[in-house]
Amino acid sequence: MRFIGSVIKSAKPLFDIDVNVENYLNARYIMAKAGMITPGKVRSRRSTRNECDRLIEALRARETTSYKSIPYSEIFMFSILTCMRVGEVTRLKWNDIDVEQKAVLVRDRKDPRKKIGNHMKVA
Repeated sequence: MRFIGSVIKSAKPLFDIDVNVENYLNARYIMAKAGMITPGKVRSRRSTRNECDRLIEALRARETTSYKSIPYSEIFMFSILTCMRVGEVTRLKWNDIDVEQKAVLVRDRKDPRKKIGNHMKVA
């Protein structure tokens, strides 16, 4: 929708084409209210190797004081290697593992339109 809006708003100044921008704004408003479009999360950069190393070091230090013995550093590395969010990793259950397909079922994978029931198998 953002790209369409850019084209519509540029139509008159660039191409001398009359376009009713209000119709676009109304449609965008209704679509946002209906949950059909959501603001995007822009990622400007990736973590550097040094930053990841520092995070792992801090997480390992935290593991030593965790009374539940939570493997924070392993969860972090697993999430990076599988491109899964930490919440997705921590919701995994043993019966979600498919040994034959060498995959795991990720429940409620993040999707801007479907919050629940968006299950996906990940290698």
